[in-house]
Amino acid sequence: MTMVPALGVMVVVAVLSLFVAPKGIQQVEMLLTKQDAMTEFDTLAPGRFQLLEGGNRVTYTEALSSDRQQMQKVFIASRTDDISSPAMSLVLADSGRISTVEEQGQRYLILNDGFRYDMTPGMGNVRIIEYETYGLRMEERTINDEISREQALPTGELMKSDDTRLIAELQWRLSLPLLVPIIVLLAVPLSRVNPRQGRFVKLLPGVLLYLFYLALLMFARSAVDDQRIPATIGVWWVHAIYLAIGLFMVSQEALQLKLGRSNANA
Repeated sequence: MTMVPALGVMVVVAVLSLFVAPKGIQQVEMLLTKQDAMTEFDTLAPGRFQLLEGGNRVTYTEALSSDRQQMQKVFIASRTDDISSPAMSLVLADSGRISTVEEQGQRYLILNDGFRYDMTPGMGNVRIIEYETYGLRMEERTINDEISREQALPTGELMKSDDTRLIAELQWRLSLPLLVPIIVLLAVPLSRVNPRQGRFVKLLPGVLLYLFYLALLMFARSAVDDQRIPATIGVWWVHAIYLAIGLFMVSQEALQLKLGRSNANA
């Protein structure tokens, strides 16, 4: 009777382990990758000074359009430790916009009607440039579309791979639903206790048995990943041991019930 709902739970765990969880991890990785690839102007907030590039640049805009392409009252202060170039540069502009060169795939910040001040702190020399249009190339960060974490790879892709790292991940995903009926098989004999022993006398042994099961699975997965255990053996020996323990406990319980009935009839 307990195996019927256990099989239903096993199907749910299989769907989560084989399909839902990898897809979720993949989406999270893609979001984090895109976040890392964003430039300072993608995260710019109007009316706020934004410190970027390890503190070497401060950017400010008074207003920003809804599509984040048009700016008003732009202020950019940057500094460099290069001796051959000015140590500090200030750029002011009445307005600015983002422009993309399709052939190069490069974006530029085009500033209009402003001034640029190049100076070195502690020195009186200041170079002032007045401009009508001034372009700043925006540093682009490449987005790596390749999924590096094996947890994010689709299950179908894992099945086609000969990489022990991916085989270990596949066996781990298959182990989670397989664990459910084996645990239920162990839980049935552990749930029956002598009333004189107390209701929770087998609770601690059951918890320890389950934790040891998970610990052995994680050890086997790591051993397959490190090629200390052949992939053909993999994590299956752990399930085989616990399945044998469960069958033994169930058979022992059935034998005790049979002997009890025989003694009662006698």
